[in-house]
Amino acid sequence: MGQPQDAGEFITALQSKLRTSLDRFEQALTEGTTGGVAIVKKHGEPWIRVSPRGKQEEPESLVAIKAEIERRWGTIDLLDILKYAEFDTDFITEFTSVATRDGDLAGADKESQEVSMLALHLLQSALVHVNTLLMQQVLADPKWADTLTDADRRALSPLFWRQVNPYARFELDMNSRLELDLAPTANAVSGPRRPESENATAPA
Repeated sequence: MGQPQDAGEFITALQSKLRTSLDRFEQALTEGTTGGVAIVKKHGEPWIRVSPRGKQEEPESLVAIKAEIERRWGTIDLLDILKYAEFDTDFITEFTSVATRDGDLAGADKESQEVSMLALHLLQSALVHVNTLLMQQVLADPKWADTLTDADRRALSPLFWRQVNPYARFELDMNSRLELDLAPTANAVSGPRRPESENATAPA
């Protein structure tokens, strides 16, 4: 981490950085150059107010990668995303119905609603899992990887769903999965989990 081993030395250096930052902030308040940050009163107490920033434009690199994912795999049914994540993580055992027809979280008590919220988090995690694999496969192509700058890579995010179809009549086939060639990322992504009884007969 490059930090001093001595606790006193670490705390002293941290306090110095904080003092420097507060001095700069105080000077910016005096000059009116805080970029929308101000000290105001809230319930009679000092309060730091930060003006909300406008929506930033999506980086062109991420737009291009999303378009390439759509070109290669088209629109992916949400059920296929859940199924693929289930192959790799076995998370369906924790998944329950998450909403009522009124749009409220399912469950008659707080504990049940917390379980429903966790199920929604699992759904989001499944989407991120599959999108990460799709992005890894696209970026395994040097044509794509070599065009990204450091700033582009920092902007990459697997949390997108424009290629996902959440509405349809789904026919569940647990014996098939999305056609993803994971050879370029085999070292980074674990394979699907299988019962021990199946390991001996699983194809190589």
